[in-house]
Amino acid sequence: MALSPLGASGAGHKGQGHKGQSYTGQGHKGQGLAMAVTLMTAVLADAPLDWELDHIGQSPDGRGRRVAHFLLCLDPAAFAGPDPFRRRLADLVATTRRAPAAGADPVLSPGDPERLRAGEAARHGIPLDPDTARALHALALRHGVEAPVSAADHRRVP
Repeated sequence: MALSPLGASGAGHKGQGHKGQSYTGQGHKGQGLAMAVTLMTAVLADAPLDWELDHIGQSPDGRGRRVAHFLLCLDPAAFAGPDPFRRRLADLVATTRRAPAAGADPVLSPGDPERLRAGEAARHGIPLDPDTARALHALALRHGVEAPVSAADHRRVP
């Protein structure tokens, strides 16, 4: 049985899943998956657990955050083969994207947010906060190149 969605409180939903399968309160499965990831990263590397990590940019004394990583490489040819893998992966992603989402936001798969941002940037430019825009303008002046233009108002950024 697949993982069921969790509510805002982290409790599993009760109801009917795919093809009428019933599910109830499976939040422990999601928690188990999260713990497995933490085991393969932080625990194996003796690195900080999620709640022990410093927030980005807030590490004292300039030390790194010590975020642990785990890479697992599998060759689909060692299993069912690359063609069935690609077919089933496409089905998994398509089914995930078709799932009903809370509110109006669509269900996203890995890479979707980046593709959406890239499309927005291609249409409207890369959004810059005022401090970054000013820093880029100063660099352009110092190096004698054209200063960036704000996509929002099509003016030079001061």
